[in-house]
Amino acid sequence: MDPDFEDLGEFAEAVVEGDAEEMVEEALEMTFGIDL
Repeated sequence: MDPDFEDLGEFAEAVVEGDAEEMVEEALEMTFGIDL
């Protein structure tokens, strides 16, 4: 399964902002393709 680099960018942005909830959402989107 190839990671979606757009999601990866959003995940990295959430990490920088320290937004744990957003990090979890983006990780789920990358892993399972679930759009929360």
